[in-house]
Amino acid sequence: MKKVIIIAVLILLTGITFGQVLQKGTVIGIYSLTIELKPGVTMEQFIQFYSNKYMPEWNKLTGSEYQRYLVKGTRGNIFANSYGMMSVIKSEQVWAKYFNPDGSQTEVLRSLIEKNKPLQDELNKLGTYVYAYTLWVVQ
Repeated sequence: MKKVIIIAVLILLTGITFGQVLQKGTVIGIYSLTIELKPGVTMEQFIQFYSNKYMPEWNKLTGSEYQRYLVKGTRGNIFANSYGMMSVIKSEQVWAKYFNPDGSQTEVLRSLIEKNKPLQDELNKLGTYVYAYTLWVVQ
């Protein structure tokens, strides 16, 4: 129940941030990140690079139909003091442009990942991450 409340708050904040209501059919991805830093790298360095260089470039590549945002849990008893990512995808049809029905990447997504490879390589020098996620469709 608490996870549902957190997710609802994140979705609500997304709508407020954009100054609009999320449209029915919008796909929201909520990702919980587990970050593994390289020796000598601080979390602040990783987060600064990820949010100020990596993520903006990714969002330029995908355009307004698919945006990603770094989020930090600040309160609560599930994800407080942890990092996550939220994706906002215009529709399930747009999602299908990037992902196959089994969740694997389409050629379109693989091409974008290749374009973003130099920044990914820089990020990997600071650390790596794995994630668990759930996709939600606005009803």
